[in-house]
Amino acid sequence: MTLEDLAIEAQQHPAKSKKQRLALTKLIRAIEKSGKIYCEGRFNFPPEVYNDALQNALLDLWRKIYQYDRRKAKVITWFNNLLHWRFIEAIKAYKRSPRELSLDFANDASGTPLMDTVAQPVTSSRLGDRLWDCLQLDPEGLFEKKHVRGCPEANFQAIALRRLARTSWQDLSEDWDIPLSTLSVFYQRSCRSFAPKLREYLEDLDEG
Repeated sequence: MTLEDLAIEAQQHPAKSKKQRLALTKLIRAIEKSGKIYCEGRFNFPPEVYNDALQNALLDLWRKIYQYDRRKAKVITWFNNLLHWRFIEAIKAYKRSPRELSLDFANDASGTPLMDTVAQPVTSSRLGDRLWDCLQLDPEGLFEKKHVRGCPEANFQAIALRRLARTSWQDLSEDWDIPLSTLSVFYQRSCRSFAPKLREYLEDLDEG
């Protein structure tokens, strides 16, 4: 089925019905796997800016599916337009927020941004090894407790450890049956939230 067929199928079901939710989920996953999502300027900002915009655009698609008209545009064109406006909003929010809240600007003693290590696969760096230890130990149980809504298995600890072990986002999405964008946004936000705690744990390890 084409993206257009999936969109029409979703429109044919009553709003918020189980059948429509299933149809919309199929549509979103098809869009994510299409390789045709486009957002101009996404690499000029930290990943969480684009991820926030993407998540909001997907929510817009979910809520506004009845507004789609295949006579006027292809689904991907319509979706990319939703993403464009959400990205502009995300940029404005990013510029208003304190920079120190983002792990992209929170370096460890070696000068390596924590986000670069936590959010990307690492195999051979001292910081990567120390982060692995911090995540595994999870002294207060915080990392395991924070999880994607409705899926305790998809918790921050599990996602971070598997990302450090080079597991792809696509594999994680399929393993837990969770949209890739949902996982990515949850992870980026968790990284920002846990930045102070991770730094604290890293300092404790160094002192020990």
